[in-house]
Amino acid sequence: MDATGTLTLQLNSNRSILDSLDVAKTAGYSIALPSTFSEEDRGKVQRDAELFANLLRQHPAETIEIVNQCLAGRARDVRDLATRIGFTEEEFADQGGGFPWVVVVIVVAAAVLLEHD
Repeated sequence: MDATGTLTLQLNSNRSILDSLDVAKTAGYSIALPSTFSEEDRGKVQRDAELFANLLRQHPAETIEIVNQCLAGRARDVRDLATRIGFTEEEFADQGGGFPWVVVVIVVAAAVLLEHD
């Protein structure tokens, strides 16, 4: 894979003031971006979107809990819950998806939608 750049995701939470300084706990992830997006990749994104939509329909309370815990900086605390409802990269891959591509496509979509003069 020829990487063209890196997509960096960062979630800041648990902000507090420490001796008059604004301090936040940070969780970050980096994804190396390949130079092309193939039909196979597009198919994985579509499948991931379907799988994620199914999770939202079948496990609404759990998905709300997962998002709220992550927003509060407790992503590790919901790993067992996510695994129990099938919200893992392994589960998505086993069903024809590849979740990292969804992240890339959403960021690209945001960049296009937010681009203005």
